[in-house]
Amino acid sequence: MNNKKITKVVLTEDAKVLTQRTDKTFAQVTGKTDWAKLAAMKDEDTDYSDIPELTEAFWKEAKASIPESKRPVFLRLDGDVLQWFRGQGKGYQTRINAILRAYMKTHEDKVNHTP
Repeated sequence: MNNKKITKVVLTEDAKVLTQRTDKTFAQVTGKTDWAKLAAMKDEDTDYSDIPELTEAFWKEAKASIPESKRPVFLRLDGDVLQWFRGQGKGYQTRINAILRAYMKTHEDKVNHTP
């Protein structure tokens, strides 16, 4: 298990994105984002039309929350199920968690309010 957590994200002068881990090593982030184009973009070029304005009323009602941390578990899955999720690519464990959470939310009332 890799316990090296990301502690810092850095945008270099040549528009590369690096993450620094707790062991002080850096790794280059790869992806589909055109970081050079993004770095050259001016603030006034950003389209905010699909983002609602954050009013004073919003901030009066806003509450900070820290999500519960995930816990490692040993879980037995059928081989074909695991293969299918892994075939979806990176983040398959997060997707399994999301599906289990949706199932839990759907069935919460049935479990908590049994006669």
